[in-house]
Amino acid sequence: FNAVTGRPPFVGASPQQVLSAHVTEQPDTVTSRRATIPPALDQVVMKCLAKRPADRWQSAEEMLPVLEGLAATPSGGLTPTGTVPVQAIQPRPSRRLAVTAGVVVALSILGFLGWSSFRSVPATITVSNIRQITQAPEVEYLPTISPSGRELAYAKGYFGTSGFDIAVQDMAGGRAIDLTADRPGNQWFPMWTADGERILFAESSPDAGGVYVIPRFGGASTPISTFGDVHGDSVAFSRGDSLLIQSLGGGAPRFVAIVPPQSHSEAWSPDGSKIAGVADNFQWLINMNIAPSAIWVVDVQTGRLEFATDPTALNQSPQWLPNGRGLLFVSDREGPRDVYQLRLGGSGQPQGKPMRVTTGLNPHGISISQDGSKLAYSQLTFRTNVWEISLPTTGSVSLSEARQVTVGSQSVENHGLSSDGRLLAYDSNRDGNQEIYILPVDGGEPRQLTTDPAGDFHPDFSPDGREVVFYSMRHGTRDVFLISVDGGRAVRLTDSPGEEYHPSFSPDGLTIAYRWTDEAGDSHVMLIDRDAIGGEWNAPRRLTQGFWARWTPDGQLVTSGSEYEIAVTTLAGEERVVLDGSGARLIGVGSPESSSDGHTIYFLGADREGQEGLWAVPVAGGSPRLVVRFDDPARAADTWYISVGVDKAYLSLPEHESDIYVMDLEY
Repeated sequence: FNAVTGRPPFVGASPQQVLSAHVTEQPDTVTSRRATIPPALDQVVMKCLAKRPADRWQSAEEMLPVLEGLAATPSGGLTPTGTVPVQAIQPRPSRRLAVTAGVVVALSILGFLGWSSFRSVPATITVSNIRQITQAPEVEYLPTISPSGRELAYAKGYFGTSGFDIAVQDMAGGRAIDLTADRPGNQWFPMWTADGERILFAESSPDAGGVYVIPRFGGASTPISTFGDVHGDSVAFSRGDSLLIQSLGGGAPRFVAIVPPQSHSEAWSPDGSKIAGVADNFQWLINMNIAPSAIWVVDVQTGRLEFATDPTALNQSPQWLPNGRGLLFVSDREGPRDVYQLRLGGSGQPQGKPMRVTTGLNPHGISISQDGSKLAYSQLTFRTNVWEISLPTTGSVSLSEARQVTVGSQSVENHGLSSDGRLLAYDSNRDGNQEIYILPVDGGEPRQLTTDPAGDFHPDFSPDGREVVFYSMRHGTRDVFLISVDGGRAVRLTDSPGEEYHPSFSPDGLTIAYRWTDEAGDSHVMLIDRDAIGGEWNAPRRLTQGFWARWTPDGQLVTSGSEYEIAVTTLAGEERVVLDGSGARLIGVGSPESSSDGHTIYFLGADREGQEGLWAVPVAGGSPRLVVRFDDPARAADTWYISVGVDKAYLSLPEHESDIYVMDLEY
């Protein structure tokens, strides 16, 4: 009989007639038999019984959100997770039986599509038994749990040109083993091989670098060709805008999918069918840049990419739950950083909104054991404030002579000095979100200028001090905005599909230079101008290629920097190299800023011997000179952010402390 309509069997009908009726006859609705049934449940059942396959649910994932809305408990909670409700069919159907059978039909289809997948997705995760694993005064971070779940590999040291090593620690206690103490430079980003016997790591040093593998208890390291997350004998990694897979033993990499440029932190799902990764802000891993980033998921077989999070907050360190149907990750989407859980559909698409698992944890990165019972995290505490230091005319001075300008537990990334040197505009997360503030450099209370949940960065004053230009993620990508120093509505100046950031006002206040990263990941220096103060802004135009854009005091040249080079470009596009960092044996050249008289360009960098500092080079070209020595290992200057006044420089100086903890997870 028809379980929904309650009609009797087709007495005397042939099997062909019965099958024909099932295919062609539309069943009555559930509500026509019992009006008290919620219309939403009626729609679910009737969609399951649709005659055309295209009109039915195409997957369990499509059906899950609707069922959750009907259920009295979270995912899989219609009944205890170990059972599926099946009510015996009586000889003579009743209205109650008709309704129950309708639900049985829906749940039977769920069983056909994969009911077990719903039961395996945890609705909530609770944490317990938190214990500290490391406690040295240096930074200990980037933890990764071994396949056995008994050991922990991590990076330890101080931020700077050199100083990080790879260590292994038994999570039950004991002394940590420093695996790379005898190697120069930085060794970081440890990754376990599938058998748990070796550890991959990346190395960077003034004269060399590469990828190596080392036994977990120490010994000789061996260079390898590929670095990334390991699944079996395969390594996943991003290069340019491509996600690739390569054998750990070498060979040609296999293309998997197109991913956003500058992707990183790849992570295999437990069954190897998907790979998660992070789009943008690799700097979070090496200098705690708090810029927004997004998490993506790629299906290895189809190459289909799904964004698991939006790019309006910091989203980092994706880790798969053991069932492969969800992620844990670090985010500041609701203020301070915490661990969040996100359920994923079969193709990697997000199911619902991320749920906060921890509160007040302040993690930097996380790692989940293979059985899902433990989570290791580095609890990072860092403050970045602005410091002022006098610039010597000859020789160099120590960073210890700097005077603190901004105070408090906050992270200041970028800043800009007013033309008279009296005010400092800077971005800060002192209220939990990155906003623009203005502060007298000689002391006083900061005044908040912007309030937007997307976060605002890198302010620069107009020459007359009446306007502030900055960039923000208010519309999904970085755009340049302009606001009055008195506050009010910010005006959006750019809206390309790429990213526009690090804006800088020209000395006459009519042009703004900024960096534009196009959709292919290439960086350009762009100009946008207006005919008069307060007038309409014209369409942007490209000036040159480069990462940074700042003006000389006469407004005739724009300084720009790349990884190893500083150049100046005329407004007509004629470029001249001021400093070739490779020839001068410098690395990490960044943040070129002109002196107030236009004769000198100051920049941050380091030499091949590892001496970090603030350097100076004549704008006409010549040999670089060390001006400020960064000689405090616990307070390495951030490698991006300086402002220069008449005889002073303003630096963003971070203070870092990070220890590693382990907690138990219960589902």
